[in-house]
Amino acid sequence: MPDDFHARFSAKRKTYSYDILCGRYPDVFRRNRQFHHPTPLHAEAMRQGLQLLKGTHDFTSFCSVKDNKESKVRTIFDASMDVIENDEQSGLSGQVLRFRLTGNGFLYNMVRIIVGTLIEVGEGKRTSSDMRRILEARDRSQAGPTAMAHALTLWDIDYGEGLNIP
Repeated sequence: MPDDFHARFSAKRKTYSYDILCGRYPDVFRRNRQFHHPTPLHAEAMRQGLQLLKGTHDFTSFCSVKDNKESKVRTIFDASMDVIENDEQSGLSGQVLRFRLTGNGFLYNMVRIIVGTLIEVGEGKRTSSDMRRILEARDRSQAGPTAMAHALTLWDIDYGEGLNIP
């Protein structure tokens, strides 16, 4: 690596993943890697709300008040949600909602606050269009709760040409 390489600050893109298991019972083998939500969530509304976050925005509403970064402007290159149906043979009913967010950087608790707000959309407490209103408010109190940390995974880091680490 070049002398000026820094594992955190040299990254061009980062991708985070967050898994929610929607079903009556938690999966005992994945309980430390999935957030368990005992009732179904409206996945399509959540997906629509997630799409409104793509692009370059001020994410003040979706970061912790403890974040001391001067600029809260970040770019979300891709935001997706996959619905994975549980296998009947596993004994688990329901589905896993897997969120993936790729951006040029993330603020403190940003992904978890986005997911916590989307859970409220999935529960019908908010509409998908509320995501744009929350984003434009630039006020943390307008967003939902911070989702649990154990279901969040740093999925991928892209360092640009010639610097991808196997």
